[in-house]
Amino acid sequence: MMIRREALKAVGGFDERFRRLYEDQVLLFKIFLKFPVIASGDVLDHYRQHLASACAQDGGVSGHISARPAFLEWLQSYLIDQKF
Repeated sequence: MMIRREALKAVGGFDERFRRLYEDQVLLFKIFLKFPVIASGDVLDHYRQHLASACAQDGGVSGHISARPAFLEWLQSYLIDQKF
């Protein structure tokens, strides 16, 4: 994934409230809602998870499920604040 520095600065970068799970999703939503994006069906890279990853250490899928309400609450507030 490539993100222009100006875009990253314009959305305020990563949200400190999401330090281990959903940090990427929060950043991407902020960028997707403010800037045009290009999506491609081509495989340009591979994502690897390992036992020491934040996702694995925070419980894998069950960790994501328990963290999801905080993410969805943030998303709802963000959409309201940004007037979407």
